[in-house]
Amino acid sequence: MKKYTYKNLPDVDGIKTDGDIRTEMPSDLKTFLKGAMWDNLFTFPVANIIYLILFVGAIALAVATGDIGKPLKLVAVIVLLKIGLGNNLAKLYRSYGKAGVFPVVTPEGINHMYLSYLKGKKFLRLSTMKWEAIKAVRVYKDFITVEVKDKNAFKDDIALAYLWSDDVQTLKDTMLYFWKNALAPCNPDDVRLILYSEKDEDQLVECIKEDYGDFQNVLHEVVSTDIHLDVALIPPQEDRDYYTLCTIGAGAYRMDIERDIRTEYHLSEHSEYILYLPSDWKMDEESLKDEANYWPIRLLKNTARIPVWSQTWFTMGHTVGSEDGEPYSEEYDYNSAILTYPAPLVATREDKCNLSSGKTILFHHVFPITQEELEYKNENGTAALLERIFPKGCNEMEIIINRLRR
Repeated sequence: MKKYTYKNLPDVDGIKTDGDIRTEMPSDLKTFLKGAMWDNLFTFPVANIIYLILFVGAIALAVATGDIGKPLKLVAVIVLLKIGLGNNLAKLYRSYGKAGVFPVVTPEGINHMYLSYLKGKKFLRLSTMKWEAIKAVRVYKDFITVEVKDKNAFKDDIALAYLWSDDVQTLKDTMLYFWKNALAPCNPDDVRLILYSEKDEDQLVECIKEDYGDFQNVLHEVVSTDIHLDVALIPPQEDRDYYTLCTIGAGAYRMDIERDIRTEYHLSEHSEYILYLPSDWKMDEESLKDEANYWPIRLLKNTARIPVWSQTWFTMGHTVGSEDGEPYSEEYDYNSAILTYPAPLVATREDKCNLSSGKTILFHHVFPITQEELEYKNENGTAALLERIFPKGCNEMEIIINRLRR
């Protein structure tokens, strides 16, 4: 066993990482109990030494005096305490397995994720052990444990994490790299972008192409200071007579949704954003220099960055507005936007992309609305506004596109 604290972290400059590492609990209870019980000896060394001294002392006393009554009771207490520990660990293992909980090592800390089947399979966050709260990392042959500093102060109620891996060396290097970088003094001039790993971005792009159409053109962001936000331009197709614009990069940022809210409503904290435009919209480079053509892209990118700028979160039904309340363009009355699900079925279908690293990226449609529609939504709710704009039996995409036709 090798124990690491922040004070004895090795040099990590030569370590290369490829983003988050997803780990799993072992497939059988025996393996888990064997590792967890062994780790317990190092987690609570003083208590275990006392148990050992009492155990050996009780046996020695029984041999020396021939009286096994009291020593036997003491031995029984020690054995029962260990059995109780084993039962608690078994309950933890079974509860994690039943809920589909698995740890993911991230630059933020150790995220405990779980599987939700509400509205289809997706990964959701249960809790996070942030690097600044971590006291020690203990590395064994087949697994790693992570212990927090103050168990009573840890709000997410998980004070010890168990991470099994077929490649403990890579897992260890990645953890130590993230830990040291998370707590290292920051140069005010450094720009630390929140980015997808190459693997995550490749999987996201494949999801976008599969669900919304193939694309070659991407509006690449030249200067980024928080997230790197590109926009995929998916051209009109035979069965889709409209442009689909989709952000790539917003979902790398984790929106911090309160635990009670995200667990009650099964909310993902990662989102990309979509906006639809008529097929005759001018999308060439020269035309997009004109704000009359560029404003939907500006709206899309600004909306995607609001959670980062404001430390807030978005979900279906949330609205955003222009800074001064004025319309986004002289050609339209739209000065706000509401988040819906992508068309069709803007009120009911939740589009998402599950990444193998353990993130679920939701897609939210940024739908421009007028001041009058915003006020109607505030007074009557999201469902009432959507029923007003999209009457039962209507072609939702046709309405969306016609509202932006010139």
